[in-house]
Amino acid sequence: MKNGKKWLAALMAMLLALGAVSALAEGGDMMEDKTMCGEDCACMNGESCMKDGVCKEECTCGHDDMSMMFPAFEGMDLDGNPVTNELFKNNSVTVVNFWFSGCAPCIAELGELNALNETLKEKGGAVIGINADTIGGDKNMIKEAKELLKKKGAMYQNIYFPVDSEAGQLTYSIMAFPTTVVVDRNGNVVGEAILGGINNEAQMKALQSIIDEVLMKDMEMMKKGDM
Repeated sequence: MKNGKKWLAALMAMLLALGAVSALAEGGDMMEDKTMCGEDCACMNGESCMKDGVCKEECTCGHDDMSMMFPAFEGMDLDGNPVTNELFKNNSVTVVNFWFSGCAPCIAELGELNALNETLKEKGGAVIGINADTIGGDKNMIKEAKELLKKKGAMYQNIYFPVDSEAGQLTYSIMAFPTTVVVDRNGNVVGEAILGGINNEAQMKALQSIIDEVLMKDMEMMKKGDM
């Protein structure tokens, strides 16, 4: 839990700078300089990845550094199937969209998010929705969210978590909806959060740029056999 709070403070600070969320926890400097990792440098699989005294870009300082990772979670999708943060490992890239049922801009972009999900499927990626109203498993809110998704033809997976989980608290802390983030196969949040709907050229271009970056790095890692 301590490591999760460390991550949460760092991500909250990052998003707060964009006006997206309010900070949830106290804390100082939660980020470490990867070039100063020393013997603590470690890849996600636990193997050392120092090179010439410097921690490689894809690695982190120590096994406990969660500073730029999506919080670990155990939850459900809207159809009642269990999900965990392990879902990220199965995707070359995951676009996570935070929304709620009374948010007009959120609903307006559901069609574009579904189209994006279909495109990402061909590249091994996916879109995941997180409806803030469903956090905690409220049955009425889940039903409403499912009806909205169906009406807009949005077939991609939507998930929720317990209220007191770090992922649940992260969702509740968001102040600007919709907010969209990009997560790589290792669960790292990449680039800046996209605030507002992606159903316009500028927003989609910004999102696509981050997606392309993650896909390119994922392909490079696959070629190196690091996956």
